[in-house]
Amino acid sequence: MAERPIILTVFSDVEDPNPLPRLVEERDEMIDLLKTPDQQKRIEHKYLSVKDGVQLMDYIRTYREEILLFHYGGHADNDEILLPDGRSLIKGIAAMFENLHLRNAPLKLVFLNGCATWEQVDVFFNTGVEAVIATRAKVNDTAAKEFALSLYKTLFAEGKTLEQAFNDAVAAVQRISDEIRLEKEPFSRGPKNKRLKKMMEDQEEMPWFLFTRKEEILKSTLLPKKRVSALSLAGESIQNRIEESIKAKKEKIEALKQ
Repeated sequence: MAERPIILTVFSDVEDPNPLPRLVEERDEMIDLLKTPDQQKRIEHKYLSVKDGVQLMDYIRTYREEILLFHYGGHADNDEILLPDGRSLIKGIAAMFENLHLRNAPLKLVFLNGCATWEQVDVFFNTGVEAVIATRAKVNDTAAKEFALSLYKTLFAEGKTLEQAFNDAVAAVQRISDEIRLEKEPFSRGPKNKRLKKMMEDQEEMPWFLFTRKEEILKSTLLPKKRVSALSLAGESIQNRIEESIKAKKEKIEALKQ
């Protein structure tokens, strides 16, 4: 595994015809969330505001052996994501991750934070990815931001399990769902096409789902354990010996008193 596995976050904001005003906020707040000194010792965050498919593929190719988590935020639907230069089939992106698990690469989780991405899950499972978060319906732009930030706060700021992080993210969106409905925010993360029009317009059920190949990943914490230096271990060993010596002397003194 890489010394500091990479969290790779990719954002695609195609302004026409359906802009995503919360996407930049999601990116910027995620940058702040993942740059604390403790986290920077254990993970590396790389992010890309993607311009075209070639740039995205090159970026993944460069870092794929070290990626722990791949996050996509932007317009999407059943089998593709929408980039500024046009639509990109998810199969091409997933192929970049194929068989990484056989080379002990750290990739554990893919999060496709756009509309109706659930049909892309098996494509990633076939490459060996252990868990995928995807959606079964249209996703509100504000809700998508809140879900992602809550998920990563629990995973990487608090070091909790994937299952707990997902549950916290669901709760975070439920807390603001009434607000979103009252504001009637028009922005959703799906291109305007016939397939999405067939999906439920008034989605009451939470659109995000956590799909796993094996249940064990649910109890896993993705944040790598703190590395303990040889110097720290040596210092701890000396401290233990001093404490043991003091304890032995105290016991000897008590024995003499008796």
